Amino acid sequence: MKFAKQILFLFLLVIVGLFAAKRKHEGDNGGYEHVRKYMRIENLLQQEALVADFLSLPKEIQVVIFTDYFNQAESVDDLINRIATIRLLNLELYSLIIDNQRIFLNNLWATFLAHVENMYVPEEAGYMQGDNEIILLTNLNKFLTMLAIDDEETLQNILRNRLGFDENIIFSLLRQGDKVSLELLRRAGFNFNHRNHHQQTTLLFLIAEMIFDEDIILWLLENELVDIDAQDENGMTALMLAVENENMEVVDRLLFYNLDLSIVDNEGKSGQDYLDSLQ
Repeated sequence: MKFAKQILFLFLLVIVGLFAAKRKHEGDNGGYEHVRKYMRIENLLQQEALVADFLSLPKEIQVVIFTDYFNQAESVDDLINRIATIRLLNLELYSLIIDNQRIFLNNLWATFLAHVENMYVPEEAGYMQGDNEIILLTNLNKFLTMLAIDDEETLQNILRNRLGFDENIIFSLLRQGDKVSLELLRRAGFNFNHRNHHQQTTLLFLIAEMIFDEDIILWLLENELVDIDAQDENGMTALMLAVENENMEVVDRLLFYNLDLSIVDNEGKSGQDYLDSLQ
């Protein structure tokens, strides 16, 4: 009987403890909801005196309040502008975002993807609304720049695993002349020696398609992103294609590098033969 009473007493203690914990949790939530409404980011940006109180809050509450603000975004451009506004108006708040960039990336990713059909289209670059992948990369680059996300592992995860991009997107960007997005892929470790169905690397593709964007060609060469002696399905190198297309600016640029002029195409003509034909 005595043992049964002890068991009953312990059971009652547990029940009381759970009830007290529930009341405390409800009370905390009530206070938290009050803070959540009072410490809105819009208020902080207008009343700098509140920022010190906000920075003293637990990190998880800070993140939730930030996320409330960002979830109000009506488009990707609006989302990016909200981050830019914080950077412009209060560096302490912006620094908090950067210091916790991975948390914010995870929290804001759903908001970003929710507006992929309503993205800013950069008119000055001649994009069309149908260039969805390129437009996505343009906006993604702005978004990641605002969050200061720049390490290769994270960029790889976003571009490959989350968005499903592979090296084939590079050729579309080259045709568009989108150096900003190409730089994003470079930072993410994409392979610019990847070959298309004509066995062209990015450099061979540019020259064969007569896309003579000297800035991008120079960028590929200076960053050592391409094999300058690579050959296409016809055995032609970048130099051979440039000579054949009579682009002397590209020929002169390529000759700054250590070319192998002994390489021959499928017809047995060497790089030196192509150069001699210019005489």
